Amino acid sequence: MSSIKCFGIHFSLEKVEWDEFEICGWIPTYQNWRTEPDEPQFLVNNQRGVYILQDVNRAPLYVGRAGTGNARLGNRLWAHTRNENRGRWTHFSWFGLDQASPYNHDEATIDPREEPIDSEQDIKLDASAPLVELEALLITAIEPPLNKRGGDWQGAQRLLQWSWADEISIREVHRQVRKSAKKLGKKFDKKIT
Repeated sequence: MSSIKCFGIHFSLEKVEWDEFEICGWIPTYQNWRTEPDEPQFLVNNQRGVYILQDVNRAPLYVGRAGTGNARLGNRLWAHTRNENRGRWTHFSWFGLDQASPYNHDEATIDPREEPIDSEQDIKLDASAPLVELEALLITAIEPPLNKRGGDWQGAQRLLQWSWADEISIREVHRQVRKSAKKLGKKFDKKIT
């Protein structure tokens, strides 16, 4: 079974409900693939996982994690609208470790400006190690320009590829081909005469 329970790709910052900073989602079916429902189905603010901030072309700019402390996805994204990354990103993708929470308009949502209080679920499932590794994997793989440091691999060794082939320049290859052609030409001329 996958550790990732739900995810969202290329969510638009413009579509976030700004009064409560609610990040809402819905699940399409075959019949309603392109028709958004009248009301949101899920609230993803409380997700623990990793996220990617993206520019208008949806190119990755920053990779972060939510849930290794008390901050959740909504808290982290809200903070990025107020820190040095504000104005640089317009979209985000996220990968959550928790089941999607059903949206209930009557229930009070967690204020993204405040860190949530630890819950029993946090005590039962420590997500620190998988989140750190998943974040490190994404940072290392896509090298987003706004991440100021690399992934936190905690002692993993980085290996560089080694090759049996010597690195030679195109100029050297051309020189060797001309040299070989001259030798072959002389041998060929001797056999003809």
